[in-house]
Amino acid sequence: EFLDSGNLGLTGTYGTRDGVIHAAAVKALHAAQAHGKPVFLMAVTIFNHSEHGVSMERVPESIRTAAGKVMDSAAERDNLADYVWRTRDFEAAYASTRAAVLGGARPTVLAWFGGHQPAFANAPGLRGRIKSSAAAPAVPDRYLTWYDIASNTGHPQAGERRHRMDVVFLPGLLAQRAGV
Repeated sequence: EFLDSGNLGLTGTYGTRDGVIHAAAVKALHAAQAHGKPVFLMAVTIFNHSEHGVSMERVPESIRTAAGKVMDSAAERDNLADYVWRTRDFEAAYASTRAAVLGGARPTVLAWFGGHQPAFANAPGLRGRIKSSAAAPAVPDRYLTWYDIASNTGHPQAGERRHRMDVVFLPGLLAQRAGV
């Protein structure tokens, strides 16, 4: 079954926050689980992908102030502050979804992955100026994505893990985590 944003009562725009999509996905998952068969559900969120630094009125002042302390230009400050706010918003939505999906007795595997690193189109020099505490990857960042796989199955690999990897390996990791 394919459910688009209209089927789920969502606007389908870039402005649809991740928490709204997560809630709709959990509702769809519970409806599908009622049939007693295995369910594969994929939800695509896009809110953190939008242009950053455009609608700053929604970004908390504390985040804007912190970004202003490390970025000289207004465009870079706004891009970074908006990105941090959206990332924190996603993190809260994912934590809620994770609790709802993995909290039951039904064997479940939950995965999240990001498509790519932010481009920061409105502040092209920003990415090169952001310092990272992570070790430099063996291959360029454009070939890596962040992901998280968690499970309530008790499978030996069921613990939380967040890695950077080539996303083509994700389906195999999901199958392994599901024990199939």
